[in-house]
Amino acid sequence: MISIDEALALVLDGLAPLEPETAAIADAAGRVVAADAASAVDLPPFDRSAMDGYAVRSADTAPGVALRLVGGVAAGEVSEVELAPGTAAAISTGAALPPGADAILHAELAELGDGTVTPERAI
Repeated sequence: MISIDEALALVLDGLAPLEPETAAIADAAGRVVAADAASAVDLPPFDRSAMDGYAVRSADTAPGVALRLVGGVAAGEVSEVELAPGTAAAISTGAALPPGADAILHAELAELGDGTVTPERAI
């Protein structure tokens, strides 16, 4: 019987990286790209929310300090309402951040009140 280190050395000694090659997109399934792929354009072309929650100005967030809700933004919508200091807007995953917002308060880290949302901690 051989040790794990010896067995690993036997396996790894027989391996070598493959030479890079080019493949058409239609033939690329199951392959791993050898370098970062970059797009010439940003898609979507706006900052968007990666989760459900509340669009906020991070400077306004503090534990227990209520922010006034001024509407909401659903996925696919673009808000025309700019967030003023002390306000927040409900936001869905994929929705465009309203002007003035620079962070998303996770729905799970907020307490919804009567027309307000209160963060559990600062963002």
